[in-house]
Amino acid sequence: MATTLDVKFELPVSAQQGFDAMVNVTALEQMLQATEAEASSVTVESAPGGQTLVTIDRTFREDFPSIVKKFVGETVVTHEVRAWQPSVDSDRFEAVLDVDVVGMPAKVTATIVIQGFSSHCTVAFTGKIKVDYPFIGGVVEEMARDIIEKAIRVEVDVMKDYLNG
Repeated sequence: MATTLDVKFELPVSAQQGFDAMVNVTALEQMLQATEAEASSVTVESAPGGQTLVTIDRTFREDFPSIVKKFVGETVVTHEVRAWQPSVDSDRFEAVLDVDVVGMPAKVTATIVIQGFSSHCTVAFTGKIKVDYPFIGGVVEEMARDIIEKAIRVEVDVMKDYLNG
């Protein structure tokens, strides 16, 4: 069984401006600082076929219950790739999001869609969180969803601040 991730928010800018912020190294570094990662790195690069690849590695500490700590430890290390597809127009941008938890049978697979409207854009993260631990996998997935949703809320706040300049 997998847990659903479904988070949507608005930015008070065009889809193009929202996309530009979400692939901007400075904005992404500010986001990582705001999530209080113990260690982090971000790269943005062009890939064949016109993709834009955003790679984020981070190490963070969570206050997990002791039963979960036995499986995940004190810190969690994630490797995240956002593969932004070439856009056909400036009102819609899509990325495939893959997050691997290093050393654990845990993965997030999702899409990110930026959709433009006349006065704003929406950004939607939709996908699945899968943790393959017998008996406690579902509990860890729910905890992971809470952590991911919190990180997305931080990202939204940072992006808004960045866009407001």
